[in-house]
Amino acid sequence: MKAISTIGTKTSALLCALLLCTAAITGCEKEEDPAEEVDPTTNAGQVSITDGSIVKMNVNGSTVTLTVGGGVGEIFDSSISGGPPPDTSAAVYLAGFENGADDLFKLRMGTLDFLGSVPSTAEFQGFFAPGARVLDEPDFDVDGVSLQWWNSNGDWFGTSCGVGGESGSFEITHIAHQQVGQEFFTKIRAVFSGTFRSCDGLNGDQTITDGVLVLRFKNQP
Repeated sequence: MKAISTIGTKTSALLCALLLCTAAITGCEKEEDPAEEVDPTTNAGQVSITDGSIVKMNVNGSTVTLTVGGGVGEIFDSSISGGPPPDTSAAVYLAGFENGADDLFKLRMGTLDFLGSVPSTAEFQGFFAPGARVLDEPDFDVDGVSLQWWNSNGDWFGTSCGVGGESGSFEITHIAHQQVGQEFFTKIRAVFSGTFRSCDGLNGDQTITDGVLVLRFKNQP
């Protein structure tokens, strides 16, 4: 009976130790990798980095959604200024949607500085690291992000149009990298808001709130 009692005591101690260890590990996981707190009723709460390319935003209180399909395709473009090593080059990247010959939404990001004529894959991917970006019209010597949108009437609005400084915010929250054949893509999820001014001067300002997008950029010469 004494031996049985000893085994029972050891078993209980082992079970307690395992439970404590499990609790400790679970606590560490929750502390190190907290769940993102996003209101599920918002546009941002409904769009994930795992989704296909999409732009969803409230324009003056009404929701506008753009996705690939129905004649709408993705835009991949870049502008590079510079030359071969040891010259320093700079790149501005563009992603968005188009419908035939008409643009629907454009996101321009700059500026990536690098040596040579084409950035390495690591430099390209690192350029889109999560974090806030300044709203400004990017150029080869200007860092910033600009957004442009064409509505169903073909009216053109943007963060860098009109008079005055850019008003709003833009933050990359998630990134994912893709390789298709020899082509490298970086996919971003970002949230944004701000004033989109009339680019052709024919309309008033558009107030953009609860904006979220998932777009892909391609590393190309």
